[in-house]
Amino acid sequence: MNNYTNEELKVNLTSNEYDLYQLLLTYQQDKFLQQIKDIKQLKQVLSTLNDFNNRYPGGIDAYITTAKKLLLDSKQGSNPYAKYNISIPSIARNINLSKEFDFYENILLEQLKNKNTPQLAFVLVAGGLGERLGYNGIKIGIPYEILTNKTYLEYYIDYINAFEQLHADTMTKKCPLIIMVSDDTIELTKDLLIANNYFQRQDNIHLIRQDGVPALSDNNASFILDENTGEVIMKPHGHGDVHLLLYQSKLAAQLASDHIQYLCIFQDTNGLAFGALPAALGVNYQDHLLMNSITVPRNVDDAVGAICCLTHQETHKKLVINVEYNQLSSLTGGKEECVKDSQGNDTIKSIYPGNINLLIFEIDGYLKALTRSNGLIPEFINPKYSDNERTIFNKPTRLETMMQEFPKCLNHEESNRVGFAEFPRWSSFSAVKNNINDALLKQKKGNKPESPATGEFDFYNYQRKLLKNSGVI
Repeated sequence: MNNYTNEELKVNLTSNEYDLYQLLLTYQQDKFLQQIKDIKQLKQVLSTLNDFNNRYPGGIDAYITTAKKLLLDSKQGSNPYAKYNISIPSIARNINLSKEFDFYENILLEQLKNKNTPQLAFVLVAGGLGERLGYNGIKIGIPYEILTNKTYLEYYIDYINAFEQLHADTMTKKCPLIIMVSDDTIELTKDLLIANNYFQRQDNIHLIRQDGVPALSDNNASFILDENTGEVIMKPHGHGDVHLLLYQSKLAAQLASDHIQYLCIFQDTNGLAFGALPAALGVNYQDHLLMNSITVPRNVDDAVGAICCLTHQETHKKLVINVEYNQLSSLTGGKEECVKDSQGNDTIKSIYPGNINLLIFEIDGYLKALTRSNGLIPEFINPKYSDNERTIFNKPTRLETMMQEFPKCLNHEESNRVGFAEFPRWSSFSAVKNNINDALLKQKKGNKPESPATGEFDFYNYQRKLLKNSGVI
């Protein structure tokens, strides 16, 4: 925009557009602004950024300020966990599908008998397409199994219907289902719902749309334009936006007002997500948890995030939180502790369970923490560098959030009400995220294939084991 004087900009821009332009100059976005060719393009760019400025907590100045700090930390190789010690969370329940499962499920049933039914809401994080799987459509539209060709979404809704029918005598409200979508999936999700008449739940299904955040081209947090369209490149902010959207849409407040007690957040293609739910809700009741992570066993050095208790060396505040597998060694000193067998010998199982992003929140405590943070989860950044000095990016980066990092929003007292419940993997987790070729490579390396075919197999295996445990077969 070097061809335009300041006076010409004042004439051609609205006062709001001009103020936003000056804000960009204040944050040294000169490199970005120089890519803009004319007033028409500038107004289009400012319109996009004005929308972002209005919806992002703290606006553009907060986004750039946070980005610059995190980019500097990344360049310097700072360890975010340098001042933390790691241990097993004190509220830890290891539950198999017999004695322990029955115990915690009975706690839930007692609550139902006392007409203290946990009014539940479900939140489905479904912003992804099935391209990586070789599927042309949204992931929740993938058939879960080929006997009936029911989609993932229909199976989830069938479970919610069954839960309501089972507890019809004490349930005072239907369970809301909130679906987080993206620009890529919103229309296809609407089409799937309309084609199925909203599965007879139109009044109980709500869509919340996730928008992008500006991509960053360098350590100065410079925005960047698409070379083909001339528009601001926007990238996904991560699934941690589910908390932001529940807050900004006022749905979280509405759930609390409607006396919903618990919120279950799950991801799009884990067909076994609800297998552990009855017992997990019993754990929430028994331990008065504000946040409960449903987990599965994890082997030492598995490329899976781990639920740990991190204690700050100075403040002594505890965080029961997921630590990504590539950061775990910085806390364990490269020597992750394993579970011992009955003879005291090492096994391959880690003492830290695997995170599967299946979370249960007590709604009142959840809303209080959301209100303090304006719905924003602490962000991170993960630039990929092409030089040893860490000054050049391979591709644009952006700030991101993860939904499992919600504990960072909690105060000391609330942090003491965070725990996990570990269930056998076959009963609660079967991700579907790889096409057949990638799945085969993973299997050859000894990893879980996590393909549509193995997801279907795990579904049949789950039903078979339930029948066996019930004495039917």
